[in-house]
Amino acid sequence: MKPTSDYLSIVEAMRSGLIDVAAFSPFPTPLAEAVAGVEPLVVAKGAAYSSVFVCRTGTGIDSIDDLRGRRVAFVDAGSTSGNYIPKLLLKRAGIDPDTDIEGTYAGGHDTAELAVKQGSVDCAADARSSYQSMVEKGVIDGSAQKIVAESDPIPVSLVIIARKEPSTGPGQLRRVR
Repeated sequence: MKPTSDYLSIVEAMRSGLIDVAAFSPFPTPLAEAVAGVEPLVVAKGAAYSSVFVCRTGTGIDSIDDLRGRRVAFVDAGSTSGNYIPKLLLKRAGIDPDTDIEGTYAGGHDTAELAVKQGSVDCAADARSSYQSMVEKGVIDGSAQKIVAESDPIPVSLVIIARKEPSTGPGQLRRVR
């Protein structure tokens, strides 16, 4: 098991034949199917989770409508809860995520939240569970950062994908059919 920096690096590693099987986020799965020759093996319907926008208190941001013109950290381009769903929420609120906010990718759920804590962004797009975990552990202060918008529940939490043509080089996994 090897961690990667983001979901799109998993797609690239699979496309390049460096890995054969991966646990993946549901929304970038079609991209992986299109460019890396993978197929979903297992779709896990775990406990539903949601996307949230978490903002520093005292910034005047009280709802998603207040995000226009603000600095927002998204998790990574392949994240369901930290990119795809939050951008959908913005669009539904009439905010263009490409032109109406100053968006950046933090590279991880924790780093998106820490960017809010440190003041380099006004808000983070994140999974509610990630935010709650960081508050419970005392990494961030729940009175200094607050949820201003939340998505409907997301039912699928994990997809196991595999290359259709597995690598056969030394140290590579082989899939038995």
